[in-house]
Amino acid sequence: MLAGPNAGVLLTSWSVDPGSVFEADEDIWNRLEDDLAQSDLSSAAACTPNYLEFLFAELADDLGAEVKFRSEGSYDLGALWSPTIDCCFRLLGLAGKSAAKIE
Repeated sequence: MLAGPNAGVLLTSWSVDPGSVFEADEDIWNRLEDDLAQSDLSSAAACTPNYLEFLFAELADDLGAEVKFRSEGSYDLGALWSPTIDCCFRLLGLAGKSAAKIE
């Protein structure tokens, strides 16, 4: 079961190779803690990159990061990481300059 009653799920992409990329309405850190407490390292290791791909896709979109276009629409963490981090630092630099002008 992907989600139970009253649970929210956001399906962000789907591919035959990795399957669906989604973010369930749950706290990822609680899930990781539960997996590690039960010594289920494979489950903890599997959810971490999936969550990071979801997170960086959201950040790239929200920040307007310039991610190289892929016609199949599969953006893995490697494709998202650098453009998103670069965009974040560029925006922080612009914010710093703007704040300095106000003072």
